Amino acid sequence: MIRRSRSALIYVASLGASIGIFLLIRYFGHSHVATAAPGPQGPVRPTTSEAPGILLHVLLALVVILVVARILGAIFRKMHQPQVMGEVVAGILLGPSFLGWLAPDLAFRSFPRTSRLILR
Repeated sequence: MIRRSRSALIYVASLGASIGIFLLIRYFGHSHVATAAPGPQGPVRPTTSEAPGILLHVLLALVVILVVARILGAIFRKMHQPQVMGEVVAGILLGPSFLGWLAPDLAFRSFPRTSRLILR
């Protein structure tokens, strides 16, 4: 029982620290915007008003990637396959080769152009 409550306390503390770091980055980084690599239509430079939205999109995209990778990893483990193979399949399914082909609108809404540049 003590071990379980200790693990829960560590989890809550790390989650709180992550949220605190996110808020600090958002507060101090509001005026600092990185220039992105040039795309097919030229360089993509987010305006200062887009910067907090980009951070939120990147964090949400990372959450989607991690959740899908964990779910497929667990499914592959249940099928007596290496968990990493499920994570690789998740990356392929969420990438432009499958999701971009199957549902391009969903892919572009889930991973906007500015967040895709950062996630590379």
